[in-house]
Amino acid sequence: MYFIVFITFVLLCIKVASKISNKNFEEIFIIGYILYSASIIFSGYVLSALSFWNSKILWSILPFIIIILFHQLFTKNIFKSEQIHASSFKVTGRAIQRLHEAYQASTKTEKLTFSILLLSFLFIHLLQISITYYSPPNEWDSMTGHLNRILYFLQNGSFKHFIGTNWNIDTYPKAFSSIQVYPFLMTNWNEQFFKLPNMSAYWILFIGTYGTLKRLNIPFIIRVFCSSLMLFIPIAIIQSTSTDTDIVLAAYLVTYVYFIFSYKQTKQTLYLYLCAISFSIALSHKITFVFSF
Repeated sequence: MYFIVFITFVLLCIKVASKISNKNFEEIFIIGYILYSASIIFSGYVLSALSFWNSKILWSILPFIIIILFHQLFTKNIFKSEQIHASSFKVTGRAIQRLHEAYQASTKTEKLTFSILLLSFLFIHLLQISITYYSPPNEWDSMTGHLNRILYFLQNGSFKHFIGTNWNIDTYPKAFSSIQVYPFLMTNWNEQFFKLPNMSAYWILFIGTYGTLKRLNIPFIIRVFCSSLMLFIPIAIIQSTSTDTDIVLAAYLVTYVYFIFSYKQTKQTLYLYLCAISFSIALSHKITFVFSF
């Protein structure tokens, strides 16, 4: 039951993102990712203040309210002139057709290169899925900080401060705890789903990089190739199957950069709002985000 609620919420975030801006395929997922993260983080702080952070019932309700509020905010008249209304299915269809046409028009060398990349990625992703769903979280950072404090928060129903045995427990921002605990609770305390935020961040690195290169008017073949390389960075592959926080911060950074270049190209107010949300989420995730600049 709760898993269905979880899937419904993810689809709702994508749907709201398509209503906000459905100019292209990658932008829907970038905006959807940011709205999902913002809704969960905000819900976590509210539930903690009410001492209901461990309530699965409230976790299955409050994020829906937050995402609906985001929908109301971004569909107001101030953004009406900046929005293009098109079916999400048409946007997806155009993206697939564009990729197919580009592949058909490629040289034999380019086709061979992308075929090798695709087969390599499929092999790596199969290993990622196996590691994610058939092994428990076992990183040092998580076992000594991130995950055990989540269990403490669940026990107490809030982010109430306690003196731990590691600085991660005492001083680390608590936004990511909500991002991790939401899929954990919605899957009936399945610890494998602690890794879900990292796997989704891995994909956003690829999608966000592609979108940013598109905003910079990089040719299609080059931006597909360059963004695909993000999927083969060793530390990204490793962290995609873990519960460490750096890859999620990298995903926030990629979305922030995308919104910056989108505003620079279009001068649309919408991207400034999204940029501010992305920056706020990243800063609440880890203070080292400021060193990105």
